[in-house]
Amino acid sequence: MTADISGGIFPIEDLPSFINGTPPDVLIIDDATHRCLEAVESLSLHSPGVETLLISGDATAEFLMRAMRAGVREVIPTAGSPEVLQAAMTRLMHKRGKQTAPDGKVFAFVSCPIMVSSSP
Repeated sequence: MTADISGGIFPIEDLPSFINGTPPDVLIIDDATHRCLEAVESLSLHSPGVETLLISGDATAEFLMRAMRAGVREVIPTAGSPEVLQAAMTRLMHKRGKQTAPDGKVFAFVSCPIMVSSSP
């Protein structure tokens, strides 16, 4: 499989402008929360062909419903094994009618805690 993998560190609200231009085939957002869903929805409206997967510790009905309305294809539990993500990717390939790994772009975003220090 050939894939371009891109990433960046920026506020989730900047997601649509980061992807401005050539959208990815698959977008994976790790440690997803309610906060990121507005940006995902904006991206989905402008680039409906992007398949979005969220990795999240929030499996509440409210979060899942909001994710679905934002255009998320699947929410994968944080505690899931690598096989769970692989199965989700396989389902995406089948949905797109491909039996083998496609060439394409995958953007993955991993949340990173921001360290804030204060001076006395």
